[in-house]
Amino acid sequence: MSLTLAACSQQPAQPLSAAQQRAAVHLTAGALHAQSTGSIVVTPSTASNPANATTLANTLVGAGVTVSNATLTGAPAASGTFTGGTAAFLFDKGVILSSGSAASVVGPNNLNAPTQASPLVGASDSYNTAGDSDLLALAKTSAQLAGAPDPGASYDASVLQFDFVPTKDLVYFSYVFASEEYLEWVKTEYNDAFGFYINGVNCAMVPGFTGSPPAPVPVTVNTINTTKNPALFRNNTVSGPLTNETQADGLTTVLTCSAKVNPGVVNHAKLAIADMGDNALNSWVMIQAGSFSTTNPNGPVLTLPADQTVEATGPNPLSVPFTVTASDVQDGDLTPKVKCDQTTPLSVALGQTVTVKCSVADSGGLTASGQFTVKVVDTTKPTITLTTPVDGATYAPNQIVKAQYTCTDTVGIASCTGTVDSGASIDTSTLGPKTFTVTAKDTSGNEQTTTVTYKVVDSIKPTISLVTPTNGAVYSLNQVVASSYSCADETALASCVGTVPSGIPIDTATFGIKTFTVTAKDTSGNTQTTTVSYSVQYPFAGFFQPVDNLPMVNTVKAGQAIPIKFSLGGNYGLNIFAAGSPTSALVPCNQTAPVDDIEQTVTAGGSSLSYDPGSKMYNYVWKTDKAWANTCRLLTVTLNDGSVHKALFNFR
Repeated sequence: MSLTLAACSQQPAQPLSAAQQRAAVHLTAGALHAQSTGSIVVTPSTASNPANATTLANTLVGAGVTVSNATLTGAPAASGTFTGGTAAFLFDKGVILSSGSAASVVGPNNLNAPTQASPLVGASDSYNTAGDSDLLALAKTSAQLAGAPDPGASYDASVLQFDFVPTKDLVYFSYVFASEEYLEWVKTEYNDAFGFYINGVNCAMVPGFTGSPPAPVPVTVNTINTTKNPALFRNNTVSGPLTNETQADGLTTVLTCSAKVNPGVVNHAKLAIADMGDNALNSWVMIQAGSFSTTNPNGPVLTLPADQTVEATGPNPLSVPFTVTASDVQDGDLTPKVKCDQTTPLSVALGQTVTVKCSVADSGGLTASGQFTVKVVDTTKPTITLTTPVDGATYAPNQIVKAQYTCTDTVGIASCTGTVDSGASIDTSTLGPKTFTVTAKDTSGNEQTTTVTYKVVDSIKPTISLVTPTNGAVYSLNQVVASSYSCADETALASCVGTVPSGIPIDTATFGIKTFTVTAKDTSGNTQTTTVSYSVQYPFAGFFQPVDNLPMVNTVKAGQAIPIKFSLGGNYGLNIFAAGSPTSALVPCNQTAPVDDIEQTVTAGGSSLSYDPGSKMYNYVWKTDKAWANTCRLLTVTLNDGSVHKALFNFR
């Protein structure tokens, strides 16, 4: 016998093949037993001899059966008895047969390989003992049904055989199959097999099988698992109470073997289990003590609905359908024989609890009974639809906003109350965040509350009254002009700032177009800005004689020099003209315009500019051209302050 302890945790450099994974793992029953955390206690056989075989056979025997000539083959440690199995196997004690160590079934399940691609770990013992030809044939059949590879050979069989004499023509016994082959090796050739042969016929078959082909199907890893007959399977690869009880990665529910026998004479039983495909990973079968008898140990199974608490869908009684089924191994489907004191569907009023009692009897006189309750309750909270105010909305101070909300419930509304009634105005009287709450109660006392938050904010900008300077105003150089402006706000003004404070003179220190800006801000951060433009220019009062100002037309002989006289309020030097100024341009003559002759001309060799301190006047001598005779021209004088001054001339 080869027993080693291995649990690989490092990933190999290259993925292992299935065969390499399975060849790499063995775990001793002693190591497993020492780690036990559950209730199971296994007592292995000390030897494969008739005495131990008889002990195992007598453990199984119940009413109506006597046994003799018991034999046991295989490794002694692969068989034995157990106690404390209720939590894992759903019955307390019995006989255990294994393809490895019987004691290795003991929990916890701390050796679990979750994927075939990972290095394999698990309870695994190799005794290098013979397989079993009956089990190999059974495994081949199972592989064909599952579409799995042929297992090839069997190994390490543990076989209990005995003769028995029954008092009736049917015998029964209850068992649970468990395996470390779950779930990684489902639908593979590693399909450990077991069989209960009564007079050469295996009775360990999947109960109620209706698939294709409709022949009996043996119980194996490939025929009961998470996808095949899952109702008969318990997965032990996920954390739960079961993982503390047994090392097995998966196990069946309690199954019943039923076999026809010859009453009053000697019959033969063979109970066997073996590894298939290789001798890695253990499987076990646990047979309930005293269940090998002529009385069905499980009788009819009455399947009732769980006690139901049903949610009301309205104020009226609720129609609740129910289904009750029954079956047993001997009679199969017993549903038509089920009797209940209520009919489906039940009519259950809100708050009422109805108890339904049912019973069934099989052809052997075994009975089962039970009851369930249906209660209709209303635990659903009312529904609130709050349209206004909107969560996160902003409103202006004193804005009229009407609350709008409704409450509904499947059973009935008792009250629907908001911060104000629906249709009434919400509070917008003060600034800041506010909440609005609606509470609904139904007639069953369920309560729902919805709260939204909104803000009352000042979104109106302040107003500005800018009196001085006015937009487009013209001021003289260094003229003292006091600014005048004010700001106002509906809530609270934070600042009112102009280019200079109100009352302080504006800038007239230099010529040109200037701007004046006033910015107002309120305490809510709203900002308003007003900007005007004004000009600082010479105090030009028009042209003086002999030149008349527009709209008068000055008449003069072409070729004469005309004195263009004007005052700027002082002497600003002779660099007062803008570049290129003065200029004249030919214009149409207006026959209806008022006309005045130029009474005074001067003699000049060309145009020139001078300043007379006595009169404080500038004199620009404009030398005209004789070629201008019989035309009209517009003289344009543009000063360096940007101001433009014009006079109209008609040349004779």
